[in-house]
Amino acid sequence: MQWWARLERLSASPTDAVALLRSMASIDLRQQLPALHIPTLVLHRAKDVLVDPEGSRRLARAIPGARLMELQGQEHLLWMGNVDQVADAIEESVTGDYPLSAGRRILSTLLVARLDAENGRGGLGTREQLVDERLECFKDAVRHILERYGGQLEWRGRDKLVICFNAPSHATCSALALRDAAIRLGVSIGQGIHSGEIDASLSPLSGGALEAADRIASAARPREILLSRLTRELMSGFGLQVAQRGSLLGDEARDPLAIVALASERHLEPAQQRVCRADLDLLSTREREVLSLLAEGLSNTHIAIRLGRSEHTVKRHVANILLKLDLPSRSAAAAALAARQPVARHGA
Repeated sequence: MQWWARLERLSASPTDAVALLRSMASIDLRQQLPALHIPTLVLHRAKDVLVDPEGSRRLARAIPGARLMELQGQEHLLWMGNVDQVADAIEESVTGDYPLSAGRRILSTLLVARLDAENGRGGLGTREQLVDERLECFKDAVRHILERYGGQLEWRGRDKLVICFNAPSHATCSALALRDAAIRLGVSIGQGIHSGEIDASLSPLSGGALEAADRIASAARPREILLSRLTRELMSGFGLQVAQRGSLLGDEARDPLAIVALASERHLEPAQQRVCRADLDLLSTREREVLSLLAEGLSNTHIAIRLGRSEHTVKRHVANILLKLDLPSRSAAAAALAARQPVARHGA
């Protein structure tokens, strides 16, 4: 508003501004519209807050052969809001070809984590030195986890990180590993995951898919991992247990977003005495082999194919691994394996 008001003050005096508005309001070309016989594109945003879209609909009906395109959004000015969609529509109308993006758009899975450090019941505002030490340790854990699962990392301030993965299973395994690391270090974390197209040529990352992941992360409670239902469906057969969380309401420009919460897996074996957490020495050779493939993000079906065993056998191996290690999910087991393996160092 301040920017627009300054533009008006620099463009005309108050007297000239009034005269200009009156002159524009007196223009009426409705009688001349049927005489137009040139390709015409009429653009209007469906939720325009200043001008009723019905005016553009009447305009398009009055011009022979005119094409009306109602865009998403509520902004009246064409150079605000979804300007790329406006520019693409104009280019297609002028050239006859739909424009191809100059960027590099790829299907990715985005993880957004919001965090702060817990000092007893306090937050970031108390015992700053301890908080900084915990956050630095957490950053080291993040780097270690990404060495295992890959991902493009961006920090947004000290309390939010964005990671772009090429597979939803890698994002989910990383989220569980991040949660475990945060619990150990006394850092509160809530995470959101969404899959969609992004322009990989942009830095920092941006776009609708990232905005959706950020909305999901904002709705996550401490230690909670929320996924869009789309991301969950992309991992069919991965063995995740989820709880329905309804939908995040959108606004004029965004549709509601269905989400689920990642839940602990239901063990397939009967309850028994639990042993020392994440003691990999308790696993058999075959169970270690299954765990290694599980950590690569493979589903039970793909592990069975790789090992030449039945899917039921693999499922029982996974259940035994979780019971022996006293871990809640296959992703947590993968994180335990990653923590056990030494970090590769560059150079000799």
